[in-house]
Amino acid sequence: MFTDRKNNTSQREIFLPRVNWEDIEKLAEYLLEDKQIPQDKEGKKLQKAKNQLIAISLVDSKTNRLNFDSIEELKNKVKGKLEKAPYNQVWEAAVRDEKPIKVMRHLLENKYSDSTVKSRLTIMLNRGKKLGIIAEKTYRH
Repeated sequence: MFTDRKNNTSQREIFLPRVNWEDIEKLAEYLLEDKQIPQDKEGKKLQKAKNQLIAISLVDSKTNRLNFDSIEELKNKVKGKLEKAPYNQVWEAAVRDEKPIKVMRHLLENKYSDSTVKSRLTIMLNRGKKLGIIAEKTYRH
């Protein structure tokens, strides 16, 4: 699960979610029902969620064609991607009550500020909990 965007070194960057799972589900409902995304504050969140699904090839950016037929199928596809390397390292650290932020810093090669790493980790942990990859509890950064 990597972005297609390349940095100056032409290396692919690791994909990290920017929106919580609840926003992804809400967007999926709109898309599955072929409803227009509203042009308000909520619509901005939904557009960010759509960009996330485009980045992982679950929505075609040109045709808006979905690569899933139900929210359950979407969950399974995203969960399948997140259970693989390098993301599994984050889950393993969280389950062992180690600080998963250390893993995130390593995966991101210390290219980002602590606040960025923490916010992305919080969203990653949200995804892990909502998709049943890790238990619903509070994890220390």
